[in-house]
Amino acid sequence: MLSSIALLFQGRNRYFSNVKSITMKTAKYFAIALLTLSSILLSYCTPNQTLVSSTDEMLTRSNWGVDYFYDTQDMTSEYGGYRILFSSTGAAAAQIQHETITGTWNISYDVNSNEFLSINFNTSNPNISKFNQQWKLTGKTTTTLQFEEAAHTGIASLLRIKKQ
Repeated sequence: MLSSIALLFQGRNRYFSNVKSITMKTAKYFAIALLTLSSILLSYCTPNQTLVSSTDEMLTRSNWGVDYFYDTQDMTSEYGGYRILFSSTGAAAAQIQHETITGTWNISYDVNSNEFLSINFNTSNPNISKFNQQWKLTGKTTTTLQFEEAAHTGIASLLRIKKQ
C-alpha cells in the first residue's frame, strides 16, 4: 500500500511538473508575442511634431510685422512700425501709425508645387510698393514666413514676416 501511495504522489508530481512546464512555456511565448506586438505598434508612432498650418490660413489668422527685408541692402529698420494684415477675402492692408494702405493678395503654386504669395498694394509709397510682386515661399515655421523675390535677376529681394 505504501508503494501505491508513493506512486500516486510521484504521478501527481509529474502531472503538476508538466502543467507547470506548459504554463511557463505558454507565459514565455505570450510575453514574447506581447513585446513583439508592442515594438511593432510603437515603431509606427511619430515623435511630437508641431504642425504648421497652410500659408493662407497662417496669413489670415494673424497680424504680421516685417522681421527682415533685404532689397540690395538690409532695409529691415525702415519697416519696424509696419503691420501687414491679410483677409480671407483676398484683401490686404499695410498699416503704419495712423495710415492704412489697402491692396490684394493671393497664393498660387507652380508645376513643382512651389508656393507663391502675390501682393499688390494700391500706393505710390515707395516702401510699401516694394512688396508689390510675387514672392516664392522659402521657409515656414509656426511664427514666421520667409520669401524670396520670384522674378529676380541677380540678387533676390528677401522678405521674412513674423506674427505679432
